[in-house]
Amino acid sequence: MSGNSCARGEEYGVGEAVRPVRVITSTVVVEGAMLPRCPVRTNGAIPKDKIMEAMKTLDSVLLKAPVKYGQIVVENVCETGIDFVTTRELF
Repeated sequence: MSGNSCARGEEYGVGEAVRPVRVITSTVVVEGAMLPRCPVRTNGAIPKDKIMEAMKTLDSVLLKAPVKYGQIVVENVCETGIDFVTTRELF
């Protein structure tokens, strides 16, 4: 790696070349709340090649109000050890 101006840049570049990962953000359906959908995200980065599979796990999720901030929606997404969690409270 060359051209980086800090150690974090080198670490990021190597990670992108060897095994790229991403944090996923999306929404899920909520029943009985003031809004019809609740935002969620992974609580860590998952391999880029598992993103589509991870998104499909959200298709069948239906939360019921009240929803708490940080509530686990899907545990161990695609066997990565990472969870989808809510990022907003809904009543």
